[in-house]
Amino acid sequence: MNETLWLDLRYALRTLSRNPAFTAVALVILTLGIGATTAIFSVVDAVLLDRLPYEDSERLVRVRHAHVEHGFDGIGEGGGFSPQDFEDLIASSASYDALATYSFVPGNSTANLAGDGTPERLNVAVVSGRFFEVMGRPAAVGRTIGPEDAVEGKDAVVVLSHALWQRRFGGAPDVVGRSLLLDGAPIEVLGVMPPTFRYPSRQVDVWAPISRVTDTMIPHRRSIRWQQVLGRLAPGVTVDETEAEARAIVTRLAETYPDSNEGWTGAEVTPLLESMVGEVRPALVVLLGATALVLLVGCANLANLLLARGTGRAREIAVRLSLGANRQRLMRQLLTESLTLSVVGGVLGLALAVWGAWLLSSMSSGMLPRVEDVGLDPRMAAFALLASVLTGAVFGLIPAWTATAARPESALRQGSTKITGGRKTLRNALVAGEMAIAVILVIGCGLMLKSFWKLLRVDPGFETDRVLTLSITVSDDMLGGDDWVERLLAYQGELLDAVRQVPGVLAVGASKSAPLSGGGEPVEIETLDETGKVRVIRADSGLQSVTPGYFDALGITVLQGRTFEDRDPRTSIVVNQSLAERYWPGRSAVGQRLGTGDRRLEIVGVVADVRHEGVARQARSSIYVSPRAAPRSQMNLYIRTGSEPLLVAESVRQAIWSVNSDQPISNLGRLRQSVDDDVARPRLLTTLLAAFAVLALTLAAFGIYGVVSYTVGERTGEIGVRIALGAQGSDVVRLIVSQSLVVSLAGLALGLVGALWLSRTLSSLLYGVEPRDPSTFAVVAAVLVGVSLLASAIPALRASRIDPVSALRGE
Repeated sequence: MNETLWLDLRYALRTLSRNPAFTAVALVILTLGIGATTAIFSVVDAVLLDRLPYEDSERLVRVRHAHVEHGFDGIGEGGGFSPQDFEDLIASSASYDALATYSFVPGNSTANLAGDGTPERLNVAVVSGRFFEVMGRPAAVGRTIGPEDAVEGKDAVVVLSHALWQRRFGGAPDVVGRSLLLDGAPIEVLGVMPPTFRYPSRQVDVWAPISRVTDTMIPHRRSIRWQQVLGRLAPGVTVDETEAEARAIVTRLAETYPDSNEGWTGAEVTPLLESMVGEVRPALVVLLGATALVLLVGCANLANLLLARGTGRAREIAVRLSLGANRQRLMRQLLTESLTLSVVGGVLGLALAVWGAWLLSSMSSGMLPRVEDVGLDPRMAAFALLASVLTGAVFGLIPAWTATAARPESALRQGSTKITGGRKTLRNALVAGEMAIAVILVIGCGLMLKSFWKLLRVDPGFETDRVLTLSITVSDDMLGGDDWVERLLAYQGELLDAVRQVPGVLAVGASKSAPLSGGGEPVEIETLDETGKVRVIRADSGLQSVTPGYFDALGITVLQGRTFEDRDPRTSIVVNQSLAERYWPGRSAVGQRLGTGDRRLEIVGVVADVRHEGVARQARSSIYVSPRAAPRSQMNLYIRTGSEPLLVAESVRQAIWSVNSDQPISNLGRLRQSVDDDVARPRLLTTLLAAFAVLALTLAAFGIYGVVSYTVGERTGEIGVRIALGAQGSDVVRLIVSQSLVVSLAGLALGLVGALWLSRTLSSLLYGVEPRDPSTFAVVAAVLVGVSLLASAIPALRASRIDPVSALRGE
């Protein structure tokens, strides 16, 4: 058996080497198909399938708090708990081994690191004392934060990320116990986490106790839900049981504390992996399906190539059968050829997949969770091998069966170049299948392109041209003492004045939360309506602390009244159009007074809506206050310039350092980049789908071209007779193209049906486009018909120029 297999393998290699053109084309198709599919699989495997690098990670869950009408809310990721509600959750729940909280808002959760080199802005995740216990991951060096550290007065400690340890401290083991200056205050390093620990974000530089977030930073009230909750389920407890328990608890809290918790009766418990990858799962599944379809088109093309090659070898196979060769033996030999071809293509495809996975990882960095784990591993190699074997079997079995199915005497009588009706039908069916798959992919690509085009045309509510943006945060040492508010506002005002003096700067404004970053701070204001009844004014997109120049710098339209002025009292507020229309429909919101008791807020203006939570999300109600009412140490500056923003970047940096040479500056760049980053994920998906659709369409076009060309070759004598009897060249072209078009239209019809059925899988990825958009289907159908006509017209035109005398002589 082994000797026979070796003989078959040697014969296959000799046969393939004698047909270099066929072998090269087949290997290119296989390499592209297997390589693309394996690369996408490696991303899907790393992001969706691989276990999290934490102990018993299947027991880790996210617990989220929701309002029955408004959904999830809170800072950052939404669905947060207030500190008081979290303590009640701990006291009332029996489903967990441990519960913990954390808070991290990219770009806003920051601190200044000074000393030991250049000042640096660090991303800080604040965590409760049992956070690392819940995650089940010890420190690589030193120890992690424990309950004893998350106590006011004992919380001047941090844990470093592995990346910061290497970058800032060169991996020195004596960093444990070292004292650092973080926001001007000494803080002790407890330990360093392993390189694979990156929760809640790979951007995190240090983890600090959550007790360091004081009431002046975020008000510790039951109505302010800013802490994200993690839990480790007790053994044997299911997610459904835990979710039912959590809903019962929050419902009881809503009854006990109606002033702050009315309507907050929703809770969701989700496995941690699902909470991390849930948003990207549909996109990755679509991409994996797209590459599988491309591979199928390649298989169909190769099957057609092998059918054509089998036709050319019909006489050889007939002779061998006549001499007593066993049909199963011949089929095994032919399958060995196709499997040899596919395995070689698989090896080349794996090499391409390694490069493709690296490229995808680089392109999607920051857009996909866990993408840094993508790379060559045994599972990736096993997938490439499996794809190779299955591909070889798929495109090799049918041609092998067909090649050995003909009766020897019939094949010998017809000659080696005659194609049978059954084989012709099979080849046409394969072409129709290629066309159907191409239709599905091109329609999917068309829907994504139209969606992305609409997304780019969305008005975010602010102007991005010629605006420079940067972030600064004041050190905590300025936030102490009774007069900290006055000192903080004076310092921030001095920074803004210095930037205004830079030549080329037209306007300067600042805010605590950046546009498109996820909204502001949760806020609810109790007020009295016309009848004296208390009602709650709720800003779904939160509270925005902004300076008077903010609206001018960003070009936000003022609809009613005015914006802030330096002389305004802290009780002046500005609201957006959505909030004004919700609470004062048909009336002017300007002059309305909110609040109860001594402190009453007055609306001085209404501005146009801004999409604070992303371009693809509808703008929601917002309230703007001046820094006097809500002083914050974090400031995002927006600097409108008369020319290219980056031309004044260095001057702006120097102006800030002229006030304080130790002030770290981060996120310096064009504001336009924020919008580009916000649509980066749909851009990546659209680009990849477009590449796969073009590849599938190209393969399908070559399939049509190959079949028509081969058919023309088979019908040379017939065409010569037709021309000799008076047929015109146009008649020959019309005949061949019409017959080819029948096959293409059959594939088009199948593809349209398949696209109608599969397009709903794209619904969650589309913006402003229906999954069954008629115009997209019509345009794609027209394009595919045009490609089919072009692919068949080239060999048809060649057939129309056949010399009838030469054709009849050859016949």
